[in-house]
Amino acid sequence: MKSNLISTYYLIIVIFLFLLCSCVDNYYESSNTCQDCTGNGSSTSTDSDSTSGSKETYRVIFLANVDEEAVKSSSTTPLQQNRYVVIYTFVYKEDYVSTTDYVTQQAGILTPVSGNALTLVDGKYEFYGLSVGNKSIYPPSVTDLSTGIVSGLSNGIDYLTTQSLPNTISGNTTIDLTFSHACTQVMVKIIPEDTATIKIDSITSAQISQPTTSGNILSLYTGIISSSKSLQSSMISMFITGDTCHQILLPMALAGPLNMDFSVYLNGETAARSYSTNIPVVNSQLLAGSSYFYEIEIDESTVTFNTVNVKNWTEVNESGTPLNPTPE
Repeated sequence: MKSNLISTYYLIIVIFLFLLCSCVDNYYESSNTCQDCTGNGSSTSTDSDSTSGSKETYRVIFLANVDEEAVKSSSTTPLQQNRYVVIYTFVYKEDYVSTTDYVTQQAGILTPVSGNALTLVDGKYEFYGLSVGNKSIYPPSVTDLSTGIVSGLSNGIDYLTTQSLPNTISGNTTIDLTFSHACTQVMVKIIPEDTATIKIDSITSAQISQPTTSGNILSLYTGIISSSKSLQSSMISMFITGDTCHQILLPMALAGPLNMDFSVYLNGETAARSYSTNIPVVNSQLLAGSSYFYEIEIDESTVTFNTVNVKNWTEVNESGTPLNPTPE
C-alpha cells in the first residue's frame, strides 16, 4: 500500500513538471513573434506578404521637388525653404501606417519636425504628401483617410500634392517626391498702348474675380481639386511685381470671363487712373498646374486685351514676389 502511494506521488510530480515546461515554451514562443512592426511607434496588421514580419527597420528620407511645367515634364525646382509637408504612409494597397510632419530647413530636403526619421520594416509602401508652396504654413488636414478628402480650401493658396507608389523598402532609403500644383495661376502684364505718349509710372492696386470655395475638395490620393463653376461676389487682391499682377486661384470650369479692376499712375500724374476689364477664360476652364499669362494694353482711359499664353508656373516667395519674374 505504501509503495502504491509513493508511485502515485511521483507520477503527479512528473505530470506537473511536464505541464510547467509546456507553458514556459509557449510563453517564449509568443514573446518572440512580432507582426509588421515599425520603428516609428506605428503598426499595421495585414494578411498578405507585402511586408515581412522582420523586426529590423530602415530609415526613409524624403527629397521634395515641384513640377514647374504646365505640361508635365522632367523640369522641376526644389521645394522652397521653410515649407511644411505632411506625408501619409500606407502599406501598398493596404493599411494606413503613419502621418509624419516635415519642414524644408534646406530647400528640397525634408526634415522631420519631431526630429525622428520615419522608419519602416521591409516591404512595399505608398506615400502621399501635401504642402503649401507660397506660404510657410501647414497644409490642411485630411478629414477622412478612407476617402482622402481635404476640405476648407481657399483662393490664394498654392496647394501642392504628391503621390508616390509603390516603393520597395529593403534598406535605408531616399525617396525623391515630385509635387504638383493643384491650383491655377493667373498673371496679367499691363503695358502702354503707345509708348510714345503713355508712360506707366506704377500699378497701385489690382483685384480679380475669385471662384467660389463652397464644396471644393482636394483628393489626397489623386491630387485633384474639384473645379469651381461659379464666382464669388467679392474679388481677391492681386500681388504686383513691376508691370505684372498675379494671383493663385482654385481651378475653374466656367464660360464667363473674370473681372479685373486696377489702378495705375500715368505720365507723372498725381492721381491714379482706374480701369476695369474682362479676362477671358481659356477654353472655359482654368486648369490646375497651369499658369495663364495675359497681356493687356492701356491708354488714358481704355483697356485692350492683347494675348494669353499658358506659361511655366512662376514660384513666388512669402511676399508674393515671383522668384522667376519672367515666365518662360
